[in-house]
Amino acid sequence: MKSGTIIQELLLNVHSSFCKREWCEKGEKQQRLSSTERLKAICWDGLLPELLPEICLKEDNKPLILWEMMGMSNLLHLKMGGYDIKLNHELSVHPYLVLDSMSNN
Repeated sequence: MKSGTIIQELLLNVHSSFCKREWCEKGEKQQRLSSTERLKAICWDGLLPELLPEICLKEDNKPLILWEMMGMSNLLHLKMGGYDIKLNHELSVHPYLVLDSMSNN
């Protein structure tokens, strides 16, 4: 019996050259989106492990499921895992959770 799952968080800078790349996309609808919106669509479509194989973790040789995406002005926070679980504020890389836990100390 498995005791836990892998949880992975990623912070993507939406103004980086990686995030502003032109991606090969399906359909004409995607062409009208901004680079940030295209990146969000790529992440929701499950293509992030193909784009960043060195970073994206796997569980049982399968990519993790994207459970949550939060867009900020300069960052895109992604939470992935085998199942949806609440983040531990003290161990998270989410900027607002880190600031909140620092103010509580």
